[in-house]
Amino acid sequence: MAQALCTPILIVEDNADTRDVLQRMLHISGYDAVTVADGVDALAYLRGGGRPTAIVMDFAMPRMDGFALRRALSADPNWASAYTGLGVAERKLNNFDGAIKSWKRAVELDPREFDAMYNLATELASAGRTAEARAYAEQFVGTAPPARYGDDIRRLRAYLAKP
Repeated sequence: MAQALCTPILIVEDNADTRDVLQRMLHISGYDAVTVADGVDALAYLRGGGRPTAIVMDFAMPRMDGFALRRALSADPNWASAYTGLGVAERKLNNFDGAIKSWKRAVELDPREFDAMYNLATELASAGRTAEARAYAEQFVGTAPPARYGDDIRRLRAYLAKP
């Protein structure tokens, strides 16, 4: 069984049966979940201090659909980390451009979003986009806290040392 996360997963789904099934599946898997019926309720939860680990959302909902919720979150710097997670998901789906766009947005919203910055540097380097990769690598090496990112800093220093 998975270990419970510190914060819940937010489920945004207008269909009560689907919402209930998703919540039960997460609970069975060891995760806590909070449910809301649409984007308006999700924003109220988030703006009221809710800090979910992840958001699972429907896109076709009344009042505020998933697209509108995503736009609202993308305009708010408090949700930069959501773009880091979105970038990881895009990359797993082999959507390189979508991943890069999400990670860039995360770093634009919050220059302390170090996971996104590291992902940008390594993925851009792998794609041969050296100038961009070096810029993000230099930013990461110069700003990431060594206590948490020591190994990643060493890897990017080695990358930057190459001609």
